[in-house]
Amino acid sequence: MVAKLFLLLSLFAILLVARNFEKLRFRIYTRIGFSLIVILSIVAIIFPEFSGKAAELLGIGRGSDLVFYLATLGQIGLVAVLIAKFREVDGKLNALVREVSLLQERLDERSKKR
Repeated sequence: MVAKLFLLLSLFAILLVARNFEKLRFRIYTRIGFSLIVILSIVAIIFPEFSGKAAELLGIGRGSDLVFYLATLGQIGLVAVLIAKFREVDGKLNALVREVSLLQERLDERSKKR
């Protein structure tokens, strides 16, 4: 029952993102990464022994441990990407504020001359 619920949620996520793929304007590596995560999640739900065998190949005890480790790495990566995006947006905002301030100063100077 729980596996079917997770499978339905995965399919819903695929449909939701596929419907809005062009609007979201993800970079290509983000699209590929998301697609791989969803596909591997579906495979792990349908064939739970797959994660167990992959864990054995990597020297990890159980498949659930492997899933946990991969989820933790994914979250760390997500935080790193979000921090980088935040800094990028912050830099753009600072440049915009600087430009507006300079334009305001020029307008003030012109209005004083009149």
